[in-house]
Amino acid sequence: NPLTFGKHAAFNHFFQGVIDDVRVYNRALSPSEIQSDMNTPVSGSNPSDPSQVGQWATPFSLPAKDIHMALFRTGGVLFWDAFSLGHEAYMWNADGSFTYVPSADNVFCAGLTILADGNALLVGGHAGGGVGIPDANRFNPVTKSWIPVASMSYARWYPTATSLPDGRVLVVSGSTTCYTCIADIPEIYNPTTNTWTQLSGAQLSMPLYPHMYVLPDGRVLYASSTEG
Repeated sequence: NPLTFGKHAAFNHFFQGVIDDVRVYNRALSPSEIQSDMNTPVSGSNPSDPSQVGQWATPFSLPAKDIHMALFRTGGVLFWDAFSLGHEAYMWNADGSFTYVPSADNVFCAGLTILADGNALLVGGHAGGGVGIPDANRFNPVTKSWIPVASMSYARWYPTATSLPDGRVLVVSGSTTCYTCIADIPEIYNPTTNTWTQLSGAQLSMPLYPHMYVLPDGRVLYASSTEG
């Protein structure tokens, strides 16, 4: 059966903290065993093991300017270049190698988030300074391939994409045809149906790349000033 830490099954109660160094038993422990366990480091932890604590290495060159980066659960990192080179994307593989994965759209100035299935969703992009595109794309880190999805209703340059608790994605802000021409109608993307829904009742002009945070009750907090 699923083993869950940190949330009550019937009520909206959450553990507010960080769980670290976990052992799982198939029986209940006695109080003395619990106390002993609490004072014993988890086996295998080694503060000098680079596979556990990381390590510094000498600097090296990337094949492109890493304007944006997305870390996947595969250990790979997607990154891409800027301005007219916004098609130039690379996958930095877990073994340290690089795979060239050019995109059909210029994704400089796109917004991105990671979907529940582990793919990245990129929204908007670059047609010129302050001029966005309505395109949206998924990137699969396993096949290292781009998948065009349904386009947004508005072109967006510097939008913010936020994954919601139900798996959908909220997209806000981004300029349309000039630096101050802000797309002020939020849109919701449903990855299951590949459809967009405009939130016309939530019209709000936000600066480019606003910081958006999902709160425990499902609301989204907009908290930032301006691009500068």
